[in-house]
Amino acid sequence: MVFDKSLIIKPAGADCNFGCDYCFYLKKSALYPEDKRHKMPYDVLEEMIKQVMEASGRQAGFIWQ
Repeated sequence: MVFDKSLIIKPAGADCNFGCDYCFYLKKSALYPEDKRHKMPYDVLEEMIKQVMEASGRQAGFIWQ
C-alpha cells in the first residue's frame, strides 16, 4: 500500500517499556520527578491526526512506536 503521507510517532524518553540499563533517557526522568508517566495529551493527539489527514490527500500512514 502506498500512502500520500506518512508520519512516525516515536516518543523518546524514560517511559519506554524496554527500560534498558544503558538508555540515555533513563536519567532524564529525574527532570520530572512529580510526573511518573509522560503521555501525549489527547487534544494534541487529535490535532496531530487532524493535520496529517488534512495534508495527506487520499491516505495517510501512521506508525506508532
